Amino acid sequence: MRNNAPHNRPGRENVPENDGKACQPQLKSRRFDDSMCPREASTLPNPFVGQVLASRFRIESVLAEDALGLILVAKELQGERPVSVRVPNAEWFRDPEGTKTLRAVLKIMARHNAPGLVTPLGSARGSGGQRWVLSEPMRGMTLAQALITGRDRGSLPLKHATRVIDKLSQGLAQLPANVAHGMVRSDFVWVDAQTKQARLSDLAVAHAALCHYGTTSLPDSALAGLAPEIVNGQRPTPASDVFGVASLLALMLTGEQDAVDASTHHPEVSAELGAVILQALAPNPADRFSDMTRFRQALARAGLGLDTAEEKAAAVSVQSALPRLEAAASLDSGLHASVSEVAGGLQPSRKFDISKIVERLRNDPNPCWLVVRDRLDHGPFSAAELAERVIAGEYLANHILVDTETSRRQSLGDHPDFGALAANRARKERQKKERAAEARAIKREKLMQRAKLVIVAVGLLGLVAALGVWLLNRPAPEAEHEAGPTSIEELYAAGKIVVESEVGLLPDEPVRPTGNAKTRRKPARRAVPASSDGRASYEDAMSQAVDLGDVSKGGGQARLTSAEVTKVMNAHLKKLLGCVGSELSSGGKLTTVQVDLAIAGSGKVLGASARQGSEAFKRCIETKTNLIPFPTFEAPRMGARFAFKVR
Repeated sequence: MRNNAPHNRPGRENVPENDGKACQPQLKSRRFDDSMCPREASTLPNPFVGQVLASRFRIESVLAEDALGLILVAKELQGERPVSVRVPNAEWFRDPEGTKTLRAVLKIMARHNAPGLVTPLGSARGSGGQRWVLSEPMRGMTLAQALITGRDRGSLPLKHATRVIDKLSQGLAQLPANVAHGMVRSDFVWVDAQTKQARLSDLAVAHAALCHYGTTSLPDSALAGLAPEIVNGQRPTPASDVFGVASLLALMLTGEQDAVDASTHHPEVSAELGAVILQALAPNPADRFSDMTRFRQALARAGLGLDTAEEKAAAVSVQSALPRLEAAASLDSGLHASVSEVAGGLQPSRKFDISKIVERLRNDPNPCWLVVRDRLDHGPFSAAELAERVIAGEYLANHILVDTETSRRQSLGDHPDFGALAANRARKERQKKERAAEARAIKREKLMQRAKLVIVAVGLLGLVAALGVWLLNRPAPEAEHEAGPTSIEELYAAGKIVVESEVGLLPDEPVRPTGNAKTRRKPARRAVPASSDGRASYEDAMSQAVDLGDVSKGGGQARLTSAEVTKVMNAHLKKLLGCVGSELSSGGKLTTVQVDLAIAGSGKVLGASARQGSEAFKRCIETKTNLIPFPTFEAPRMGARFAFKVR
């Protein structure tokens, strides 16, 4: 359900109700009433007067208040140019989505500069971070006020109503299909008696507000003249604007906003024209004209004198670009296109005679041209002066061109002459950049070729140097022959290492028994001295006292045989050959290597001593020999000598 409570606008709490001085017609229901008439500035508070907006515009006064909010009058700090500032309803355009849509429509309108529509200048953050809209000044009075002034005549002449509808509908017809006003009402149409022009204001604000906030914050009086689907909360479409324009036309001709046959209320309206207006006011959008162009064509066929010649001329310049602009400016997908991007889409493909254009512009000495660049006005310039600056590249196609005589604003690139000069300048700059890029590419290619040659040369030099070093340091063939196989397996398999073993028993120092002969003789034991790495020598191991066993039981003295020792050592030969390989690779010379072993009866090696080679070789042999397990035997210990030859 709609909220009919008064909507919150800045300063509204202290605003008195309309006193009726400006708009107080006594008309029957559904006829034009004072709810359509904006309140005059004299009845409104001015909380914003004196403030500076965007560091550029000073707010001078409050012009009016309507269903969309406040309209302020402001002047530029430099240049004193007047502008109008729309302050929307307090709850609007404080969120990112609504603000995004508002700014997108403003960009589209800035590119179109459609006749019959008030041209926006941009937006700025106002009070509390709300987005305010700046536009060219609202001149004259609203159509609602104009109708009140002439209400004693009952209705307007057909030619006056046609003049209002012509420009207004023409501007709406040039918009993309996804942009529509949605609130085409008499209080948003401004009529200038001096220029005899009528313009529709606040298209961007109305479209964005209806898309994101609906009509819930609008009073019931603001819904008069709106299409039924808009009242029901749907998004505005071109068909909605067809309904709004037809409602305006019916209001000016009959004083009624209901779907009545205008031909029965106005002597200049034909039955055919009345039928066209009734079709445009159909409650169902599908029963109306689908867009403003078709509605204008139907009005022209019915005899309404529309300015179709100007419309055809405008269509030549923009119609071919509308499909691209509509695709680029889709609000549902989020518009982020910059002004320069949209400008590029509107540039037609043309050929120009620059000399003729310059000659023609030199004949216009009137300094009536301003250029807006970086938010600053430059000028005024005569046509010749501006042409020189455009040719020099000072002003580009995406800068805004203002005709001070007509207040018309458009992109410099859209002007037939200045746009041609800007396009020619851009073409030359593009060609210059292309030639520079081509030159850089050629230079880069040459550098790359040189770099490749240098890399190849360095690689070849490195390869030659490596080959020379190898040739200088490789061993002589004789040395290679003497060295023979390098791995231990190759040495052993080639017969370079011959293993010979022998076993001998070393006599133990006699130990005399004491006390009972049956007691075990246990001389004092002395720990075997060990080296720093935990290994014991053969001499140390054999000099230690051992337990000879129980004499009463006749302890045995059986030892391992030479064959048994040889079998064990041959099985673990590879462990010792690793030490041999290390010794030979380090330059050592080996002939016959003799290793003396002290083996305990448990089969454990008690100590070992190598008799040849470097200290490192001896440590290696002794360490590995200490780890070789032997079979157990009866004697407490035995000594064995194991020898191998390296030939």
